Amino acid sequence: LGRNKLGNDIQLKGKKLFNEIFCNSIRKIN
Repeated sequence: LGRNKLGNDIQLKGKKLFNEIFCNSIRKIN
């Protein structure tokens, strides 16, 4: 359970980071 929670947290942080980078690159293009 603890390991799964950690995996989910890492996945969420990864998605957040990806979204920020993605949004930043879109802003630079526009």
